[in-house]
Amino acid sequence: MILTNMEEILSESVCGFHQYAFTTPVQLKYVSRNLCQMLGYSREAFEEEKDFYTELVHPADREKYCAFLQNMS
Repeated sequence: MILTNMEEILSESVCGFHQYAFTTPVQLKYVSRNLCQMLGYSREAFEEEKDFYTELVHPADREKYCAFLQNMS
């Protein structure tokens, strides 16, 4: 089977991935099908709530994660 685009290629692997747009404010722009399956949520769940993915980050890591995103924008 020949895979023709990046999502197809990465969806055939075990990993999940997401993509942010480093604008002001930072926005989650894409969530892979694999990540949705691993976490047990639909893409719509990520699209409907702005900070949905951030809320999934472990509470002990959330502050550092948010600071990282802010520094990237």
